[in-house]
Amino acid sequence: MPVNADASDKVLIRRHSAFNTLRQPLFYYSPESGQLEPAPTPGTEASGWLVDFEKVVSGAKRVIFFRRDGDSCVSLGRDVFVIGGGRSSIAHTRGILFSELKVMDEARREHVVKYITPWWRLIFDDGSHPDLQFPLEAFSIQYGKECVSCGPGAVG
Repeated sequence: MPVNADASDKVLIRRHSAFNTLRQPLFYYSPESGQLEPAPTPGTEASGWLVDFEKVVSGAKRVIFFRRDGDSCVSLGRDVFVIGGGRSSIAHTRGILFSELKVMDEARREHVVKYITPWWRLIFDDGSHPDLQFPLEAFSIQYGKECVSCGPGAVG
């Protein structure tokens, strides 16, 4: 299992919903075990996003983007990767029929989530809310780029 993140504590994450942006449920996520537990405090600031509504053709059925100890991380199913700083990298490709989220791990192996691209997202995507139309793409950019204010090698 290509886990290259320190996974000793739980992380508070929010389930992404393009249809209900004001009431997105919170969960405690344990990268070590892959377990999700509902969080009782809905107004709390989350440090990550759960995306689990895409129609996945191959790969992990859920993707979790989160920050821990200054690192940006992504979980594909039960595999956790630290993004940037010479470790893992992340990219998204938007297609007419299928879109892909790819993580390249430290050993240069690709981990791919391939999902059906909903036609209405392509039609209604005017670029104003990329996280609503293509959340995997938006979060891969947000969590995958170098963070200037975080210090050397950090991403954010």
